[in-house]
Amino acid sequence: EYTSSKITIKVVDAVFEKIVINSPYTTIPVGQTMRLTATGFFYEGDVLKTIDITNDVDWNSANSEVLMATNIKGAYKANVAGSSAISISWKNLTDKLDFNITNDSISSLVLVASRGSMVLGSEQRINALAYYANGAAYDMSGQVSYNIMPASAASIRVDAKDSNIVWLTAKE
Repeated sequence: EYTSSKITIKVVDAVFEKIVINSPYTTIPVGQTMRLTATGFFYEGDVLKTIDITNDVDWNSANSEVLMATNIKGAYKANVAGSSAISISWKNLTDKLDFNITNDSISSLVLVASRGSMVLGSEQRINALAYYANGAAYDMSGQVSYNIMPASAASIRVDAKDSNIVWLTAKE
């Protein structure tokens, strides 16, 4: 003999407290493309939780001549020196972040890998870091060209979800 019970669960929309633009930089050089993200903050009971809302918010550049939106939500290219704010809005909430675009030049470009050797068929993430004359460093992994010598030794793959993540796969 089995006894069962019935429970009713009411599903409601989360009530968001605030939304925030996330950026590793607020000063960037002309020519750099930056990928911003947006985070929503809400309470589940007494616990503050977060969720990525990058693709849900409306993005806006105050000066699209300086910071121009790309075809990827939250991605902006620095076109000319100057300043601009990026703002987001969603569910009657807003956030804004100010950016300064400079004419700094790259003084060096460094490739970084976590391992110096790889097993056949293994994969590792690599980064191309651009160091600027002002001392700032920017990850340009998805914006540079790679030349593997010999070409049969490895392959390069750009991540399908984030164009700034690059993978190196050992082939021989």
